Amino acid sequence: MYEVEAKGWIGLDGTQEPPTPFKCEAGQKYKMWITLKAGSSYDYSQDVTVKVTGGSLVQIVDIYNSDFSDYSALVINAEVTCAAAAKKANPLTVSGKTASVAYSKVKKAAQSLGVTKVLAISKAQGTKSFSKVSGNAKITINKSTGKVTVKKGLKKGSYKVTVKVTAAGNSTYKKGTKKATFTIKVK
Repeated sequence: MYEVEAKGWIGLDGTQEPPTPFKCEAGQKYKMWITLKAGSSYDYSQDVTVKVTGGSLVQIVDIYNSDFSDYSALVINAEVTCAAAAKKANPLTVSGKTASVAYSKVKKAAQSLGVTKVLAISKAQGTKSFSKVSGNAKITINKSTGKVTVKKGLKKGSYKVTVKVTAAGNSTYKKGTKKATFTIKVK
């Protein structure tokens, strides 16, 4: 069995040499011609394994011997699909803050606090979403905006709420999730 590194003559139609460095676009299929110089003819009836750097082999279309003036060569016509680049970890950071609401206002109506009043979020890559993990039932968080609502009638006191913040990621970064606990003081 021959193992062949898929390097060299690679192009969309298999005829042109790629620019240097060759950029393998994720999900793109390429045809390639791989030519191996040899001192004597290869027995191309044997199995040939093609190792593809940065992609996966779709198929070997054809294998044949080609005689050149000074050497024989094994020529492999193959198709490869390029793999997606590995994504980086999402650098999302989240920490909880302490926010206060007046009991005199909560006694009459629900009170809202913007997400920046209760959480410090930075380096999020992708769209953020929020979910409550634990805490008083009268304190809720909006799933898409992170806005916190303190419902009417919450008694005086200090309330800890744990939330999960998710950054969806993008073409470079993976999805990331962090938990944080913020405090609401009703006084």
